[in-house]
Amino acid sequence: MNNKIQERFNALLSHKVVEHGAVPVLTDALARRLLERLGQLRLFAHAYPLLTNLTHGRVTPADLLDFAYRHELQGCHPRSSRLKSGTAQSVAKPKNGLANLMEAIKVPGIWLVSLNVFMVYIVYCGLTYFIPYLKEMYGLPVALVGAYGIINQYFLKILGGPAGGFIADKQFKSTSRYLKWAFLALLPLMGVIMLIPKSPGFIYAGMAATLSFALIVFSMRGVFWAPMGEIGIPQHITSSAFGIGCLIGYAPGMFAYVIYGAILDHFPGQQGYNYVFTLMSILAVVGFMVSSLLYQAVRKKSMATGGMSAAQA
Repeated sequence: MNNKIQERFNALLSHKVVEHGAVPVLTDALARRLLERLGQLRLFAHAYPLLTNLTHGRVTPADLLDFAYRHELQGCHPRSSRLKSGTAQSVAKPKNGLANLMEAIKVPGIWLVSLNVFMVYIVYCGLTYFIPYLKEMYGLPVALVGAYGIINQYFLKILGGPAGGFIADKQFKSTSRYLKWAFLALLPLMGVIMLIPKSPGFIYAGMAATLSFALIVFSMRGVFWAPMGEIGIPQHITSSAFGIGCLIGYAPGMFAYVIYGAILDHFPGQQGYNYVFTLMSILAVVGFMVSSLLYQAVRKKSMATGGMSAAQA
């Protein structure tokens, strides 16, 4: 037998041995016998190294069985007395999609987030009518229409999302709280828009007021899904929660433009725009109420879990 192999064999048998004895010579017959015994060892996949993933549903018992099969193991051991009793539900049979959907429907927080998105989006739909408003009321020239559109559709949309996220995180410490006060901030801005004199001399004031209003809405639209994380939705129903949220939240796209357009058709001129902007203000008030309920739910959740300090009202 090779001397280096014998030296390695001696080192293995002497590792952490208190009383050193005589190490047998690794003959060919002994090596074959050891290899035969190693080949008879039964190896199993154990759930303990995957405790966290099993607990949070990122790994299922089926994944453990697949791991054992792919690595040619003799089986798997998903349960152990060393595991905490709280992991019992992690090895339970996973629910199907319909069961997850039904569970998500019963979570009040999902409905609050969805309605909150709905209110932001229906106010957002009203931004479309700012350009025709400026053209009809102030005689906005074609050159300024292009500049206004570029600022509104590109600059403010790009700036709004990061600005909303920064303010919500750094100043309000909660997205739901930021949305609550952002809805309220829309009301005085809309009042300014409606009170600015309707003459060409005030065209830049009208542009500034409408762009300021749009910036707040864009900042809200950039973060209106963030409360999904604040209300503590279980991971296994996240997809169902966002499905419900998208169905309800983006629903105004199907009818809001029809409503706003019908008002302008029925009441042409300044009267129609006053009605549209008044409706947007009423919707902002409703949005403030929905966001307030959502923020209360977030506070209760954070106080119950102790994960976040209670925010100021």
